Amino acid sequence: RRVHGEFRGRDTLAYPSRKLIARKTGMRITLELLQNAQQSISPTKDRLISLRGFKIPAIENLGATQDHFDAIDLSDNDIIKVANIPPLKRLKTLILANNRIARIDEDVADCIPNCTSLVLTNNRMEKLADLEPLAKFKHIERLTLCDNPVTKIEHYREFLIALVPSLRYIDFQRVTDKERQAAKLLFSGAEGAKLREEIAQKVARSIPVA
Repeated sequence: RRVHGEFRGRDTLAYPSRKLIARKTGMRITLELLQNAQQSISPTKDRLISLRGFKIPAIENLGATQDHFDAIDLSDNDIIKVANIPPLKRLKTLILANNRIARIDEDVADCIPNCTSLVLTNNRMEKLADLEPLAKFKHIERLTLCDNPVTKIEHYREFLIALVPSLRYIDFQRVTDKERQAAKLLFSGAEGAKLREEIAQKVARSIPVA
């Protein structure tokens, strides 16, 4: 419901209504869905809204949240591209695990400039070049791409470390000073630039789902 013009969903720790649960097949993100979505508050007072498991095909209408959340969970849906995100300056954590994501839009970082954690576990990212939009994130510290084909490409970690200097953890593993130095050396000079360009276009194919 809306109270004095503010976005209000269900009470903290409340669960979606039976009606919504029954319709968890290819749902769009509507005002009704947002208002009935589960919300919670973490011990650090971060507000989270959960839109998990609704088979959502695309990100849309998040502006209706009025930027009231520190974290948005869109796991277990059918999203194919990280795009169409409105300006959400409060958002610090975006969770997109278990989707079908293969692309990240160029302007995502501009829309969520204060994001510090991005979870893309078990998606379909295949090329290092497809990760280049992440370079625009200035404050991101934690990035998770476990179970994406791109993680199998040689120099994957070095590429990300060079691309996004603010990263402290990649796939739950701390980025060490030694790794930073190795990445800097690997991609320095003309030969390093050539190597970076070559590996960026390598493709690690997704394993077909039976």
